[in-house]
Parts: sequence; structure tokens; C-alpha cells
Amino acid sequence: NLWGVVPDIFLVTVIVLSVSERGLWSIYFAFAISLLQDCFAPGMYFNAMTKTLLAGWVVSVRQRFFGDEMTLMAILVAVATPLFWILALGFVGVGEISFWVLLLIIIKILLTIVLNLIFVPVIFSITKMVFES
Repeated sequence: NLWGVVPDIFLVTVIVLSVSERGLWSIYFAFAISLLQDCFAPGMYFNAMTKTLLAGWVVSVRQRFFGDEMTLMAILVAVATPLFWILALGFVGVGEISFWVLLLIIIKILLTIVLNLIFVPVIFSITKMVFES
């Protein structure tokens, strides 16, 4: 929690597993973990729908990507984080926004991106240890 901004650990985990595992298993995991997240957050299965679609898309992109896995994870987290914020704001329905509220939302999105990027290597190393043993 950094000034009221919380990293989306589930989003980072879905991306890390989808890049590193490359299979249908990561899509099932994305659905299960995001359904669990929906149990504790408002929204009618928003996370389950979007993160499952994200996992499927990441698995298909990963098969065509030639390069470092960590780079792909960081790029996907940096792109997916603001997209999820924008989708969530549209899903909830924000209404009319003043300049200062919009500025605060942009700052929160940028801080969330930074926090999510900090957790990419941490979650990657944890998943490596879990799946190697």
C-alpha cells in the first residue's frame, strides 16, 4: 500500500504464469484466482472475465515471442495495468470527472504500474521455486 495504491498481485501472477507456463493450465488458474478476487471485490465477475481473456491472449503471444521472459512479463504488466484500471472505471461507471480527480486517477495508475513491476521478479522467482520442486 503506497499512498492508498495497492498492487494487483493477481494480475501480475496471471501474467507471470501465462508467460512462464505457456499452457491451458495458466488459463484455468487465471479464471480460478480471478473468480476468488471477484468474491472480495465489487463487480459482476469483472476480474474472472478479463483476467481469463488476458491469460489466453498472453499464452498466444508468448508462443510467438522470441526473447527474455522477464522482459515480456514487464511489458505485459506495464500495458495491462492501465488497461485494467480503465476497464474497471468504465465498468463501475465514473460519471463526470473534474481535472483534479482525473489527475489523481492518472497518478494512482502510474503508481500501480510501478508497484506491479516491482512484484514481477518476486512472483516470477516464487513460481519458479514452486514449479521446479
